[in-house]
Amino acid sequence: MDEVVRSGRQLWQDYLFLTREMGKCLARKDFDLFTELLGQRQRLQELIEAAGDKEFTRSAAGRQLFAAIQAENQCITRHLQLFLNRAKTAQAATKAYERFTATAAVGRQMDRQT
Repeated sequence: MDEVVRSGRQLWQDYLFLTREMGKCLARKDFDLFTELLGQRQRLQELIEAAGDKEFTRSAAGRQLFAAIQAENQCITRHLQLFLNRAKTAQAATKAYERFTATAAVGRQMDRQT
């Protein structure tokens, strides 16, 4: 029984570690490594679910660890939302300039023909 608790605790600590590293990758804008860590965290989540350790999740240490994971996840969510907003703004600006240059090219062609 103690082996299951220790195993569950270690798995959740590894999950927190991966989550923190994901946040660091976002801060450095290393999206390839972020994606790799996200995949590793997903595989770890599957191991945690397979272990079925309910005692650690109900303990005070488990609740404290989950609070830390939740805080890190919220930080990652904010970073991703900021990235998405910046990407949308950049895309809108690009489309605006594309329209401007396309219109300007048409006008120049018309001037040449007259």
